[in-house]
Amino acid sequence: MLYLLETRERCVYVVDSEPEAVTYAEGVDVEAGVWRFFDATGVPLVAVFASPNSHGRWSSSSGVYRLEPAPPDLLRLQDILHEVRTGVVHGKLISVAVLRELLAGAAAP
Repeated sequence: MLYLLETRERCVYVVDSEPEAVTYAEGVDVEAGVWRFFDATGVPLVAVFASPNSHGRWSSSSGVYRLEPAPPDLLRLQDILHEVRTGVVHGKLISVAVLRELLAGAAAP
């Protein structure tokens, strides 16, 4: 399980796997800082691009990236939940309280 924080809407999406996360969050948006990633325990992950995004005059296309552990100085998801408005698990809206329980292992997705 991974957590994806969409920074504009301040919504956390819960997905089952890295391939699902990478499909969900386009590379150009990741590069622009729209998405932040966290593992199942709330530890931050960073996107590492194997092939870069391409930015043309009239269009952009997403590169290919994978997720790796972030440097230890980045905040965990638990530390920034006060900035989150809502969450989404399997298409259903959930509260920040439920996200907190998921991160603590007290609830199933």
